[in-house]
Amino acid sequence: MELNIFIKESIEDHRKRVFSALRDLTLDEMYWQPKSDTNPIGFLFWHTSRVEDRLITNFVQGKQEIWISDGWYEKTNLSVEGTGLGYSLDELNQFPKLGQSALTDYFSVVRKSTIEYLDTMSERDFDLVLDRIPFPEYKPAIEYFKGFTVARAFRQLIGELDQHLGQISYIRGIQKGMNN
Repeated sequence: MELNIFIKESIEDHRKRVFSALRDLTLDEMYWQPKSDTNPIGFLFWHTSRVEDRLITNFVQGKQEIWISDGWYEKTNLSVEGTGLGYSLDELNQFPKLGQSALTDYFSVVRKSTIEYLDTMSERDFDLVLDRIPFPEYKPAIEYFKGFTVARAFRQLIGELDQHLGQISYIRGIQKGMNN
């Protein structure tokens, strides 16, 4: 199997699972926190969409983030540079309760762009070393991302998506029980 097909299948599986986890959640459930210093589902879903946009659109492709080019920061009344990475408790508490449609619309545009980009890639494209830093505002990322290849950026994305899908599913389970 070609690497781009494997990645497309992996992130398509993620899309199905995250949409299932979001199914029938109310706005209050989307922003419920098990403890005051934990991330709610709505924030986690927004954060993973922002990371995918920054990591794939900006870092890998070298293009302006969809968050900026399509004006999503204005549509959501959030900062142009915010990704949720390294947010303080105060920043988390100030995060607005965005409706599920705004969150899924942004996610869908970003995911469509990622898939379209993967469709253009050859195997050797994955070996390209990127000379950019995707999250310069987050100091630990500056060293971490040095020498990243395109393949490693996609591996990072898949790990991020899976980690936060697990958190989203767990929080949903606390609220609604198993299999609901």
